[in-house]
Amino acid sequence: MRKIGEDTLFHLFKQGHNKKDDVWEPKVDIFETSCRLYIRVALAGVAKEDIGIAFSDTFDCLIINGERKEPSFANPIKYHRLEIYYGSFEKRIDIPAGIFIEPGSARAEFRSGILTIELTKKDNITTHISIAD
Repeated sequence: MRKIGEDTLFHLFKQGHNKKDDVWEPKVDIFETSCRLYIRVALAGVAKEDIGIAFSDTFDCLIINGERKEPSFANPIKYHRLEIYYGSFEKRIDIPAGIFIEPGSARAEFRSGILTIELTKKDNITTHISIAD
């Protein structure tokens, strides 16, 4: 049986786990009050200027993207564990069914690695059209 050294295992693990080309998805919490929808996104280690937030063309999906840059070191390093994803990320968040929002009212705040997006809810939009007599 062939024995694989730690360096080889680490190299294989790192390649499969955290490729530069991979896009990772941050964790999110979505909750609402009577008049607002909140989306909180865990983005520790991501700089504010590296975050983009946009609505889809139909305003039924929020798209959050950006990049967590891998730190650089002056001297070579040896990892003992590598669990943090680096590189590009994208998260598409569908607005929950039955909730309509005012896109112009969107606000975002980024503190301590948590992005909080606050959306004001609209009154229900009529999706049924009555035929006049």
